[in-house]
Amino acid sequence: MDRSARTIFGHIIEYVGLTEYRRLVIVLGIPVLFAVLLWEQNVIGTVVVFLGLGLATVLYTRPTAQKTIAASAYATGVLMIGLLLLELYWNWAQAGTASQAAIATEGLWQVVAGTLLIGFGLWLRQIEFQHGHHERSLS
Repeated sequence: MDRSARTIFGHIIEYVGLTEYRRLVIVLGIPVLFAVLLWEQNVIGTVVVFLGLGLATVLYTRPTAQKTIAASAYATGVLMIGLLLLELYWNWAQAGTASQAAIATEGLWQVVAGTLLIGFGLWLRQIEFQHGHHERSLS
């Protein structure tokens, strides 16, 4: 990405990294958003809540704001794709009436969004920002 994108994301990371409260907003907000957006999309019910709790745990254990924000993207992407695969398996195992193709087609947006989030999160995790902020460890 170009220099301006690095600067924008660098400012966001710096802002989040200034206080533990801001980092906790990410740690709790992203899993809640994940659960709310995918609650109606899956047929498995409360599994999305447990995945959200797991996501919050993963985010909380990241030592810096940059790693927290990056993990919020790539871990959410992995969970979105995994949830669709779990739904396909659940339908097959329960001999559901919905066709696998219909479930996969309806969930295609999860694969696309999940893949984009994984790529973005991995980029964000490894990038060094140019605007001169010095992120401190939150541990």
